[in-house]
Amino acid sequence: MNPEETTQQTADIGSMIADLTRAQAGVDYVAWCLHGQCRAHESRPEVSGVPRMADSCRRIAEKLSFDTDDKLDGRLLRLGTGRLIRTVLATARGAVYCEQVVPGSYLVGVTIGLPGDQPAGRELAYRADEAIADRVEHFRDQIHGRRYDLGSWHSEHMREELRATPIRPRTSEEDFGDSVPSGLPATVTGRTGHPAVPVARDAVRAQDLQLVALFDESGPAFCVDVLHDPRVAERIRHDQRPSAAQRRGWYQELGAELPDYLLELAKTARGAIGGPLIRAVLDVEDGAVYYRRLDASRYVVGLTVFQEQVFPAERRVDAMMDAWPA
Repeated sequence: MNPEETTQQTADIGSMIADLTRAQAGVDYVAWCLHGQCRAHESRPEVSGVPRMADSCRRIAEKLSFDTDDKLDGRLLRLGTGRLIRTVLATARGAVYCEQVVPGSYLVGVTIGLPGDQPAGRELAYRADEAIADRVEHFRDQIHGRRYDLGSWHSEHMREELRATPIRPRTSEEDFGDSVPSGLPATVTGRTGHPAVPVARDAVRAQDLQLVALFDESGPAFCVDVLHDPRVAERIRHDQRPSAAQRRGWYQELGAELPDYLLELAKTARGAIGGPLIRAVLDVEDGAVYYRRLDASRYVVGLTVFQEQVFPAERRVDAMMDAWPA
């Protein structure tokens, strides 16, 4: 890449940052981080008017971009669903979104004023997340990079356009169906009589949300999954061609480790978005891992291995958590 191209791309990223902070998209602070170092940033008055808030936002931007590229990516890469391209952390008060431009280069946004009503706050966070992803995808188009489909926002818009077409062919999503075929029920392991198992079983399906697991102070409490479905298995790019039981074990190991990864990030994020951390998304090239906090000792992990279903799967997680027994 020649110096002129580098200068132009830096200018384009600067414009992207300015556009995001000036748009009414719920993004209060935006930073471009290169190898964990903030190279450019801009904030709205909601951030710049609060003492030390911009510094708090910059610290979590640098920390999250570095960990996304280093600690978290290395752990997830072993699962056979590609590299980590997007990380989201959210509390009841705010959210941080870290989205890969190219490896080592990240656009990080922060929302510091989510409304107290959780569904409303969730929707605002989704809108901000989508706005950042859209800018990143547009930039990747300019540099002739393939679309990541961050958060599956692009696929979601395509589905909306298809649904609005009066006469159209069936989509592959419709052909897939809403659940696993007859004779392949979801597998339930662990405490099968737990009162939340029916709620998890209703949420899990091969089309989008393929695994839900509950963790408590003793480790995995139960796991509901359809990892044995061949349409799910074929998405796992792994040299070992692991069995469903092996993949289940890997995701349970990851789920058990998640709090340690997230606690360190949450400590850095607290100055910007408060705490505790109640939601996290680890979006890889082929799918995503979802984290939802229930209380100080219990949390839920969800999984999709279809990149085009990352947002629909998260919606299913939302609905499941709303129905989760106390």
